[in-house]
Amino acid sequence: MFCSECGTKLEEDAVFCGECGHKVELETEVKEETVEIKEEPKQEEKNKKENEPREKKKSKKGIVAIVLLILIAALLGVGYKIGSDLTNPKHIANEYIKAVINNDTNKLYNYLDLSGDKTFVSKKIFKELMPEEDYTDIENYKITEVTKKDLTAVVKFSYIVKNEKGEKEEKINLKKVGGKEYLIFDKWKVDQDFSDFTLKDYTIKAIKGSEITYAGVKVTDKYLDSNKSNEQYDVYVLPQVFRYETKVKAKFPNGIEVEDEVTPSTYYNQYTFKLSKDSITDEMKKEILDDSKKVLTTIYENAMVSRPYEEVEAKYKHSGIDLSKLESNYKELVATLERAVNQLIDIKFTDLSLYDLNIDENGNFVVKVKANFEYTVEYIMYGGNTEQTTKTNSSVMTLTFKYDDNKFYLVNATDLKSYFGRY
Repeated sequence: MFCSECGTKLEEDAVFCGECGHKVELETEVKEETVEIKEEPKQEEKNKKENEPREKKKSKKGIVAIVLLILIAALLGVGYKIGSDLTNPKHIANEYIKAVINNDTNKLYNYLDLSGDKTFVSKKIFKELMPEEDYTDIENYKITEVTKKDLTAVVKFSYIVKNEKGEKEEKINLKKVGGKEYLIFDKWKVDQDFSDFTLKDYTIKAIKGSEITYAGVKVTDKYLDSNKSNEQYDVYVLPQVFRYETKVKAKFPNGIEVEDEVTPSTYYNQYTFKLSKDSITDEMKKEILDDSKKVLTTIYENAMVSRPYEEVEAKYKHSGIDLSKLESNYKELVATLERAVNQLIDIKFTDLSLYDLNIDENGNFVVKVKANFEYTVEYIMYGGNTEQTTKTNSSVMTLTFKYDDNKFYLVNATDLKSYFGRY
């Protein structure tokens, strides 16, 4: 330890400096006090420096929060205004009018509000079938009045049609429905009976095993009605279809393909595929005509000699075929020929042409053929002499076939010519 006054080295326990007499204790206290005084400002400054950033941070956060609140409020206000504009009756009606005028099938389809099985009422089918409405000639329009009540609204508009003078007026009815748009706005819909655009439970009949296509969509067994179908016919029930002209196709088990157009309605709610002579190939026509010629030749050759039906039936028996009508018609032909004054003793079918072709309710092929033939009759003159005459003639006769195992099997024969004149 040294004297603070003269710098002389002092004893550890010295109270006064032995050289200059300066009091050591007082110096020490002053020094200690000075040290304490010097430390105090440093701590305060330190505390001040530490608190300064916090205060600045708090201040900045407050400003940011206020700005965010202002922005949120502004966005909510704009959002509410946009939501209100998009959901009010005027906007809903305006969008509907534009969709109709532009024939916008994408938007118009949504107005149909379809439910259930949409296989045959898809947006794609709607777009293909939808005809252009009269509104497509509208050149300009404007909404003139909006009347809104609690649950309903009416939007009136005027429009100008191309190449027509003056304005026309129409109105769109709307109704308020349950639920909310964007959670807060009333929900409005165009109040029109769009059920007129569709028909429920449309029925299609075709030969059993046929492949059916409706509006380009394959009709699967999902729609097969087993209660209405039978051994010859398949009956399909389509849940809902559009009431527009639609193409339907069928490919029969024998490979024959038929195409037609139907317009479903309340009065025409079912369709049965039919054949026509123009809907089959030349090869199929030849097969039908060849078989028809053989059938007619066999029937007349047996009927001319009054051969029992049982012998004829043996040629046409086939599993699942009811030949009772053929039996009745054959016996009637035999009886008529037996009573005739001019006895038919020979007939040759020279040429057959297809007159008509159809399908009956049992799915059988109904074939009308115009048959050209040469025949010979024998008759007794007044003097008792027997003479013969050979002539040519033609007649339209009807044969019914069941097609099975790629073959035609006779089911019935009608319109058979039974009178053969002498001249």
